[in-house]
Amino acid sequence: MRVCTPTLGGFRRYLRVMTVLVLALVVVGTAVSANASTSYRGNVKSGGKLSFHTTATSVVGFKTSVSALCVSVASGGSVLKVYPVLLQSPTKLASGRFKITFKGSSSTFITVTGSVKATSASGNINVRYTTTIGMDIYACSSKTTWTAKKV
Repeated sequence: MRVCTPTLGGFRRYLRVMTVLVLALVVVGTAVSANASTSYRGNVKSGGKLSFHTTATSVVGFKTSVSALCVSVASGGSVLKVYPVLLQSPTKLASGRFKITFKGSSSTFITVTGSVKATSASGNINVRYTTTIGMDIYACSSKTTWTAKKV
């Protein structure tokens, strides 16, 4: 009867092949997790729904609406207006924190800050803009907080 014993060279080759396979799996796993998207949904304190997605490195598609108080520069009158906040561009997510800033037309300035944890997220929204209603120019602003849960 012949007994087959592995040689040292065969074992080294087996070890090299297994090492290459394990490293390949690690690289593929890292690439998949970096592209994996996590969705969050929640509410804004001033009323309104909120949603966004995160990857390992960014926040994408931040959508909500806020209630902004608009005060007339000329008459001093005021109105409450719902303002949509749709920020689609990816924003860097570092150590679970992010900050989105947007400057647009009509003196529009939006800042969204947030902290993302495993199953929840929270932060602040600050919106400022001007609008014309009839013949009056109104300065509008909203500063509120938001919370969200992983979907």
